[in-house]
Amino acid sequence: MSQTRTSPPQAHERARSTARNVLVVVALVWIVQLVALVAALSGVAQADIAIHFRITDIAWFTLMTLLTGTFFLPFAVKAAALFGKKRVLLVATGLGFVGDLVAAFATDYRTLLIGRGIAGVYAATAPIAYAITRDVFPRRWVGLASGLLADGVGLVAFGGPFLAGWLLDGYGFRGVLWFTAISTAASFVLVAAFVPESPVREAGGRMAWIGGLLLGGGITAIVYAVGEGSQWGWGSAEFAAYIAGALITLAAFVLVERRVADPLFPPSMTRRRPVWTVLLATSVAAGSLSAVGVVMQMLVLMPKIPPTAPNTPGGAGC
Repeated sequence: MSQTRTSPPQAHERARSTARNVLVVVALVWIVQLVALVAALSGVAQADIAIHFRITDIAWFTLMTLLTGTFFLPFAVKAAALFGKKRVLLVATGLGFVGDLVAAFATDYRTLLIGRGIAGVYAATAPIAYAITRDVFPRRWVGLASGLLADGVGLVAFGGPFLAGWLLDGYGFRGVLWFTAISTAASFVLVAAFVPESPVREAGGRMAWIGGLLLGGGITAIVYAVGEGSQWGWGSAEFAAYIAGALITLAAFVLVERRVADPLFPPSMTRRRPVWTVLLATSVAAGSLSAVGVVMQMLVLMPKIPPTAPNTPGGAGC
């Protein structure tokens, strides 16, 4: 009598669990790498945008996302701990998509900057994606998932310029903007379909509004001062005032966080080597991805930008 062998139920369950984990990893890797990829693509596309809109203050094309991203990041991270990481991921990704659409349809530079500012909220998805890996994966998957999220930056650094060149040559800077919008929409679908909600919540916590305003405001002031530094003069009183005000605000943030019952995050965490080294490495990598494209394109193409009327971020388009 012939017999057929079937896999034990545990084997089928393990296979389904592995498939689910792989899909979650793919969704989270897409989120994190899209933040880095958009930074690289934006840097390469800046020169073409400057020429099209006849603008010399093109640095604001990138700085607008940094302004809104750094301001809203503390609130997004705290909200994720209070209300759920997946929920905040979807909100940030949805706002990012709206901003990308505004930028892609923009017919003048001011509208383009508004879209980029709204899209900057998407930057909050990267730290939340790292955090959610600790909550939704089995212990044996946490290291693998975290490593894939981090290692993908190398692929972005290598492939980003080639992708940007193909998009610019074939579709112009609009191709870069539409690629960003479509990629953000795909990110929203992946999160909604595959990423489970984190079971970890901050019980009884409250939104740290004062701490968030101090941290976000201080960092935003630094970004704004750097963006206007070339126009004000690096030794000007305006630049010095913004930097001094930002440092005072950040110092006030540290003092406030040490005294409130529900801090934005414990300042003592930044003294731990695993924390500050990851923050430093991530900052250097992100800055490098943005800087390489910007420097290369500006050196080659900036001299071709025609002179314009008033040198303001909202100058008129062609």
